[in-house]
Amino acid sequence: INGRVEGFFDAFPLEPLQMGQVAPIDFVQLISKELALMNSLDMPRDTTPQLWILLDKWKDIARTVVFEDERSNVLEKLELENFVFEMLEKIRFALPSPENGNGMEFIEAAEFEVDSATSLARRFLFDSVFCHNDLLSGNILCLKNNSKKVQFVDFEYGCYNFRGFDIANHFCEYAGFDSNFDKSYPDVEKQKYFIKCYVAEAAKLTKDEEMKEKLLE
Repeated sequence: INGRVEGFFDAFPLEPLQMGQVAPIDFVQLISKELALMNSLDMPRDTTPQLWILLDKWKDIARTVVFEDERSNVLEKLELENFVFEMLEKIRFALPSPENGNGMEFIEAAEFEVDSATSLARRFLFDSVFCHNDLLSGNILCLKNNSKKVQFVDFEYGCYNFRGFDIANHFCEYAGFDSNFDKSYPDVEKQKYFIKCYVAEAAKLTKDEEMKEKLLE
């Protein structure tokens, strides 16, 4: 069964710079609260994090791509095998993946080698939750009749994934299609504010104030 459910919102999509805005409308807080709500949904789907499953699928597809025009030169310059795929394999062992129990090895290491707060933070970020996975500015609507809420749209990439991926990917989207991360990626203070708002809302939704206190201490 396949199909579409559509609706109309009297709203406008945000621009990349607006996602980091805190006044006159605090979009950072509104987005973080809405993301915490989405990540709390209990969806009837496979709860296995899909990040590496999809990356491996797309990697296999990329290996089959062939162009017979000037685009072949562009593809060759990407150095898929010698750079992109090689870097991907390094990242696989540095981030949560099936190779490390989807992050469990990092969590256990933090418990013995670092501290309990770090272990709790990793457990929180590595948790498999229902994610948007494409939270760019155009997929966030500002409602004209309600300045206290934003509306996410375009859920075609929605699936269970690492909580930290949804947050980190959203931060990357601050750079827009220009991908100028040096200029547009949120600074540490803005990241901290987003996380603080997110954790507060997540704790409220789960009624877990102890988690909030430990994560934000």
